[in-house]
Amino acid sequence: MVKKMSVPLFLLFLLSILAFTSIGKVNFSGEWKLDKEQSNLSDSPLYLSKIVINQQEKSVLTTRTNMNQYGEQYPFDEEITLDGEESEIVIYEMTRRTRARWSDDGKTLLIKSKTKYWGNSGEQEFTVDETWGLDKKGEILSIDFDVKTVDGTNTGTYLYKKAEE
Repeated sequence: MVKKMSVPLFLLFLLSILAFTSIGKVNFSGEWKLDKEQSNLSDSPLYLSKIVINQQEKSVLTTRTNMNQYGEQYPFDEEITLDGEESEIVIYEMTRRTRARWSDDGKTLLIKSKTKYWGNSGEQEFTVDETWGLDKKGEILSIDFDVKTVDGTNTGTYLYKKAEE
């Protein structure tokens, strides 16, 4: 009888560990629109005006829409794995390599990307570090960013409100 009890107890223990490790990871899924008044847009003429996120167990699918000061939109789709492995896409003839991982507490997503492009002096690269977070109610998405180019560094915070469904 002891052996029969040990298998169910072991399974219960294993399930409780698996449930505990997934607790705390936030879900960023939704359509998010930039709150310009609350955001720190930095000095860049191009900013992320909207992002649609479909978070899955092992990846995040995004449609990012960048906008310039003239209202022109530049959308692109990207799938980023959440295991720290590199993902690669081509955006408007620029190669972008991205890695993402969860913070230790599972409350923020850390995304690092490198994009190669052709500038006036040949091939160049810019890097972007992003930290995604949600407020406690899940209504505000914050993206802290740090962009490094040959011309310098741009930092700021975008705040997004969840679009009505």
